[in-house]
Amino acid sequence: MDGAEDRPEQAFLLNAELPAALARITAEMGVPLVHYSTNYVFDGVQGEYAEADAPAPLSVYGRSKLAGERRIAEQGGQWYVLRTAVIFGPKGESALSKKSFVDIMLDLSEKRDTIDVVSDEINNLTYAPDLAEATRSLLEAAPASGIYHLTNTGGASWFDCAQEIFRIAGRSVATIPVPAARFPRKARRPAKALLLNTKQPPLRPWQDALREFLAS
Repeated sequence: MDGAEDRPEQAFLLNAELPAALARITAEMGVPLVHYSTNYVFDGVQGEYAEADAPAPLSVYGRSKLAGERRIAEQGGQWYVLRTAVIFGPKGESALSKKSFVDIMLDLSEKRDTIDVVSDEINNLTYAPDLAEATRSLLEAAPASGIYHLTNTGGASWFDCAQEIFRIAGRSVATIPVPAARFPRKARRPAKALLLNTKQPPLRPWQDALREFLAS
């Protein structure tokens, strides 16, 4: 995300132009397209956002993702833009696969007794297997093309999430709430951008999903 601030052309190519090209191809072939987007298309002022709320991204990354959403819609055909946030789950097999926030916190808990965690940014959390299952269900139901929000139910700050991780995992580590300003980053993040799922059956609470993941 922060890299997009230095390479806006590449960000728009990957997040807008290429998805638009795929949308044209799938529309011509008569097959549905699924494209994942982000809660970072919102500025966080409103706090909670339904699918129909007006986006207002704060970063190049957010603007490029929003451009992708709009370019896909322009191509016609059957398409689904699925906005989600803070995905966690089993690490991918690719060498480029990044660790989730959950794995990062667990790794840090093995090295430190005290961890500073941002407490003034609030997001949804999304368990990758739950997102995959919800995506499958949506495709089987084949609703109207459009934007859908798919995250696990509930929201939390990074600090809240870290505390829950350590509680479930039984890790004895002190978490200290700190402002996001403690960790300067190039891209602006919304302070609170919770996605409200108003179109699809709700997914289970993120705490339940986290518990399953840590037990696996």
